[in-house]
Amino acid sequence: MNGIAEWVRNLRCERIIGEILDHMRLVEETVDYLGKAYEELNKGNVKEASQNFEAVILKEKDADELRRRIVSDMERSKLPPKETEDLLGLLRKMDMVADWAKEATRITLILDYNSLPKVLREILMEIVKTDVRTVKALSKSIRSLIENPREVPLHVGRVELLEERVDDLQFEALKLMTEVAEEVKPVTLILIGNLLNSLEQIADNSEDTADYIQAISVRKM
Repeated sequence: MNGIAEWVRNLRCERIIGEILDHMRLVEETVDYLGKAYEELNKGNVKEASQNFEAVILKEKDADELRRRIVSDMERSKLPPKETEDLLGLLRKMDMVADWAKEATRITLILDYNSLPKVLREILMEIVKTDVRTVKALSKSIRSLIENPREVPLHVGRVELLEERVDDLQFEALKLMTEVAEEVKPVTLILIGNLLNSLEQIADNSEDTADYIQAISVRKM
């Protein structure tokens, strides 16, 4: 018997754990739709992109509503304080990933995206793709915490590597912004800077969540 499985059984909180996994699935879907929206934008398919951006907003809302239900269930479950703190902390950190995907969506919808220089559109697409891969690795980290704790370090390490890649891409994007500054309106540059921050926060919060999962895993093994 592994420590995590025993922890879950002893708490009699299998249902809450299941809800947390459902929440992670919604977070992952939120970021997936962001990736699909950017793919359609870069193909010039504005209608399809808009539909996927709308899905980002809806999935984030679903995740937020589920988070509230989980918190309510936990309040009624009478879990020990430390376990409650662990699960609430994990839930909050996961939710931030979806929040930043929604923020990136809102900023993109304000931008006249297809008027941006091609080099900027390409690197934004690459950052979003890497965010999608990061969140998928995070999802595997959470599932492995419950199902196969020995794999937690593998998936957490993958999240960390991808987060570093996002950092590198953001730096490249900032350099590109200085090179195309004369071609782009100042307000657009500000929006791009905010967008880059939102996309970076998706990866940063994924890494933060993965580190938290690693800490739980070490304590419960």
